[in-house]
Amino acid sequence: MTSTLSAASTTVLGLVSGIVMWLGGHAVLKGAWTVGDYFSYNMFLAFMIAPVFQIVNIGTQLTEAFAGLDRTTEILSEMEENADPKRAGFMPPITGRVEFEQVEFAYDEGKPVLHGIDFLAEPGR
Repeated sequence: MTSTLSAASTTVLGLVSGIVMWLGGHAVLKGAWTVGDYFSYNMFLAFMIAPVFQIVNIGTQLTEAFAGLDRTTEILSEMEENADPKRAGFMPPITGRVEFEQVEFAYDEGKPVLHGIDFLAEPGR
């Protein structure tokens, strides 16, 4: 829709400008208009057409705003990760010694973040 409006306004501008130049040029050559009349008419035309381009730009901004609002609504309607009670597991109390030996972990395969970590937690610590 935005592209259609932009193309239509550019086409109208081109057609009207071409017609004004053709008719205005003939009027100047016949002596009905002066060069100043021709220039002032073209400036008046430019002031008349400028709001059309502003409307197209406003339409583009509104389209982008509605797309952002739609995406925000999608994100807000997603269930939070911790909202599912089945997601969490419960661990019984640990009363003994916890020891990790040569722990390795990677979020992406082939890109480890932990390399051979050793960890010891004695009871009560």
